[in-house]
Amino acid sequence: VLSACEALAERVQAARCGAERYLVNDITPEQLQATLQGLLTPPEAEKSRVMVVDNDAQNCTHIAASLAAWGLQVTTLQDATQFWAVLRQTNPALLMVEREMPTFSGIDLCRVVRSDSQYGNLPILIMTRQSHQLSVQQVFELGCDDVICKPIISPEWITRVLCHIEGKRPHQQLSRMRKYSVPVSDFEFH
Repeated sequence: VLSACEALAERVQAARCGAERYLVNDITPEQLQATLQGLLTPPEAEKSRVMVVDNDAQNCTHIAASLAAWGLQVTTLQDATQFWAVLRQTNPALLMVEREMPTFSGIDLCRVVRSDSQYGNLPILIMTRQSHQLSVQQVFELGCDDVICKPIISPEWITRVLCHIEGKRPHQQLSRMRKYSVPVSDFEFH
């Protein structure tokens, strides 16, 4: 909305009508162009890669299908012994790991990633059935950025994945993604 009015009531009315930006007339042409470009450019998440490590093939398939519907490229891995090679090959924007796996646990993988100079800042979401045993503090101490409870059935986890990839607030990311992809309310979760 482009308006001459700076009043809060006008801004509230525009927001209620779904306005994504409220601009006041004294905006420069450069500011207007930058604002419009930001609104018209498709989100970067379409180019983002997610790596999912879980020894449960069905869970990998479900996560991959769900994230692909949002334009993300997903690589799944069921054998944690191949983790490092696949991580380097795919160079993901986000890593999702199952907490309990044979050979190397998700916690082991988190620690390895955090200690690496190239991947140390990679967002890591740990998946677990025992969320009640993990406090938020423990999740961060283990090197994870977030925890997702299994079974993964809620649309909330997609929002969290997108936010970690883009580093944006949830409402901003979902608003942009809905324009270019499948709305959460239209997607069937199992």
